[in-house]
Amino acid sequence: MAVGFKPQINLLSMGNKPPKWDAERQILRVSELPSGVFSAGEVHGSAGFERLYAEGFHSGREAASSVTSPGKIYTVQTERTAEEIITALPADIESGGTHHFICKCMDVTRTEAQASIDEGYDQVESLKRYSSMGMGPCQGKACHEAVARLAAQDTGLSKLDAVVTTVRPPFTGATFGLLAGRAPHLSPIRRTPLHHCHIDLGVKFLDAGQWKRPDSYTDPQVEAGFVRNGLGMIDVSTLGKIEISGPEAIKFLHFLLPGKYAKFEVGRTRYSIMIGEDGILFEDGTISHIEQGIYYLTTTTGNQDAINSLFQWWLLVEDFDVQVKNLSLTNAAVNVTGTTARDFLQKLVDIDISNEAFPYMHCRKSAIADIPVSFYRIGFTGELGYEIHFPAEYGESMWNYLLAEGEEFDLKPFGVETQRILRLEKGHLLPGTDTDALSSPYETGVGFAIKDDKDDFVGKAFLKHFKERGIENKLVPYQLETDAPIPDDGVAVLDNGKIAGRVTSSRLSPTLKRGIGLAWVRNDMSEKGNRFSIRLANGEDVLATVLDHAAYDPEGTRLKS
Repeated sequence: MAVGFKPQINLLSMGNKPPKWDAERQILRVSELPSGVFSAGEVHGSAGFERLYAEGFHSGREAASSVTSPGKIYTVQTERTAEEIITALPADIESGGTHHFICKCMDVTRTEAQASIDEGYDQVESLKRYSSMGMGPCQGKACHEAVARLAAQDTGLSKLDAVVTTVRPPFTGATFGLLAGRAPHLSPIRRTPLHHCHIDLGVKFLDAGQWKRPDSYTDPQVEAGFVRNGLGMIDVSTLGKIEISGPEAIKFLHFLLPGKYAKFEVGRTRYSIMIGEDGILFEDGTISHIEQGIYYLTTTTGNQDAINSLFQWWLLVEDFDVQVKNLSLTNAAVNVTGTTARDFLQKLVDIDISNEAFPYMHCRKSAIADIPVSFYRIGFTGELGYEIHFPAEYGESMWNYLLAEGEEFDLKPFGVETQRILRLEKGHLLPGTDTDALSSPYETGVGFAIKDDKDDFVGKAFLKHFKERGIENKLVPYQLETDAPIPDDGVAVLDNGKIAGRVTSSRLSPTLKRGIGLAWVRNDMSEKGNRFSIRLANGEDVLATVLDHAAYDPEGTRLKS
């Protein structure tokens, strides 16, 4: 490896002043510094206490002189002595063992470096990138001189012509602690149109990506009871909202989504999924035929921007004759859900929202307090519910109006944590939480949303592979024994003491009075009634029982009533 003394020139080199070869000291050093930058000591090749002290004093004096109103300036003798000048032992890049490592971080040998040069990568910048020399943890601090001298030597140049690669930040690696402690100004903060309404109610916020979302207003266990036994409302403005229209809207949907929409009637809403070109499930939501030829797609909060970008990309590639509007920030949305949701909303609208006129998984347009709204009757919480979408500029007015009118029905706001409990009681998955980059739609349990007998669509080719491979693992709902401790998300599922899966979501159900959740298990462990162990963070195990349906209202009677 490297021998002798090598100044750490990386930081000084970031001032756009490249290092030069010092023949006397046999080192690379930065002798020309940008205006306002001062250095002293070993960083540019000096040693010895007297010398270091003198240079430090000198640099301090220069720095003081550069300010607008310097104080008294002191002088100090800075003549160097011969013994204080560091002379590096010239590194012999041909010496060493059999492998002759040039860059130990990336395990690049002299032979590999020579092969790169022989292939035409004889400029130091291209040599670095092709061979990966200097791209390891030390970022060239240990090998930049050897790489520069090697490139010069093998291309017939002298040491004076040796050039090191451009040094870029960071000088040292960033710790996870530094990244975790990010300040608010390091990333944009996104707030819903109802943000200040939540503050007035004393909400506790959570960070969902860049979004500030209401986590809870009181105890989430109590808030769940508002929905199950009365009436609740949640801000869902962070959902992605995309409108698709135009002569080839159906063709566009058939290509991007794995479902069929040729006979999709106006006023209907469907559950939809999206898969990647690799067939992996990465999104689920709803799509509604809200008006003739106009389709309204909702996505999860986390994929809001990604789905819109994906749609725009395919528009450029395939040239569909459609219009795609991203209404994610244009529209606000709330979900009014609970046993008395219909009675409450019927008082506010001039359309019939009875079960016969407005069934489950349908949509309607109307107005509330003269504000135009779209209703989507869906059931993420497992109770009768209506998602209400409306122009974002009416966000605070709509929220406050609904709360005021809902006092008669004891309408209460609830947060995201409560919604997570309610959706687990119904066994609903969350892409990205309950799935990962290996989750096929068949193993996840949403294969029913795929119609692979239609023409080509994104991901179709890989679905055949998944079918041929068969089901290896499955995402299953489970429940614990009464009073059993609640596992953390992400803990291991065990079979005879060996890891056989993992818990993806786990909560205490206030309705069922026991722990529930979703877990990935081997296919042979996924049958109803099968029991498996879950390893808690404290090392203890609890027993879980596989369910073949939702833990709460498995027939969906309440949300369809």
